[in-house]
Amino acid sequence: MTGPSVWSSPNLIQDDRDKNAILEAMSEFINGRNLRGQTALLISFECAFSIETVKILLKNGADPRIPDDNGETALDLAVRNERYTELFKFFMVKITDRDLTDMTRSLRLSKR
Repeated sequence: MTGPSVWSSPNLIQDDRDKNAILEAMSEFINGRNLRGQTALLISFECAFSIETVKILLKNGADPRIPDDNGETALDLAVRNERYTELFKFFMVKITDRDLTDMTRSLRLSKR
């Protein structure tokens, strides 16, 4: 077997695997989607998890730009929820100019 074993459970990786393979598998798991197209990061916002939980997801490869089936991203949710203002410094590492434009548009729309 060349890569890590991945399951749909918290026991994501078996022991004695290459660190890069583990990180790759974690990224695929973290950015996987449920039936509504939500990633773990989107679910963490919806369920009002702690900011520390969101930070852990981001530090381990969660992509805040992945939209759900309605086209909403974690960036959109963070823009509309003042509770998550602190998370912008973590998002800034992963976003592009286009994402910033989208965030600005989302913020303007949410204030109407």
